[in-house]
Amino acid sequence: MNEDNYQFLVRALGKLGFEDSLNDALRTKMQLNFPSFELKAKVNYGNEHMIHELKFDQKKAGDLYFLNAQNVTLVKENQEEVKQRFPFFNQKGFSNEETYNLMKGRSVRNKVNIEGKEITRWTRIDFAAEKNKNDNFVFRNAKEEDSNFSLAKELSKLPIQNLSQEDKESLLKSLQMGNRESVIIRHEGQRERVFLEASPGTNSINVYNSQSERISFSNSKIQVMHEEKGKELPDLTKKMMEKVNDPGLGKEQKKKIS
Repeated sequence: MNEDNYQFLVRALGKLGFEDSLNDALRTKMQLNFPSFELKAKVNYGNEHMIHELKFDQKKAGDLYFLNAQNVTLVKENQEEVKQRFPFFNQKGFSNEETYNLMKGRSVRNKVNIEGKEITRWTRIDFAAEKNKNDNFVFRNAKEEDSNFSLAKELSKLPIQNLSQEDKESLLKSLQMGNRESVIIRHEGQRERVFLEASPGTNSINVYNSQSERISFSNSKIQVMHEEKGKELPDLTKKMMEKVNDPGLGKEQKKKIS
């Protein structure tokens, strides 16, 4: 087994969010020297979980191993399963957290190197479109430089309370990763907890109240956008909204299963 190759893949797995949970299984598989192999991992998100199947291949017998793709399955609270294949570019891909957010229909800001040029873009999965020939949902990518969307600008439009510069930077980073984040706003003298989500496709930030209704600010009043009420919200987000004293998504719990 090539130790340098092993350490390279360990670092790649760490950047994806698996830390050291798969290291022993990775070493064992590499020592067997099969031309390809898979590692599986389970990541819990409240009452939902994700199954990751990571595919490693050699270009030829006895060559170095590369992490080429992963198949993921989102298992919802009602046990409904949603499957998607995620490719890797130069051994880089979306983190566990970002993958989960994409599978929940949210957008994630990411950077890729295309023909030597670094491109910043927003990515989402189009679950409404027909699957491609590989039975995969279509990834939709929008270059940030071609868009009018500025997450920081849209965030500054909201009457968010008690947000230091450090808090703002942390909030921006989390929204860029596709997370839904809880903040306190003050409107007409009242404090209200709301939940934010980046929406580059509409050049805005989606805002939800504690009743899971999407809201907007118009004529100095909070307006409930009733046409969005039927839109599915993640079960985990709904539970968060019921527990206003615990706004965070919480740390994901990882469990190695093979």
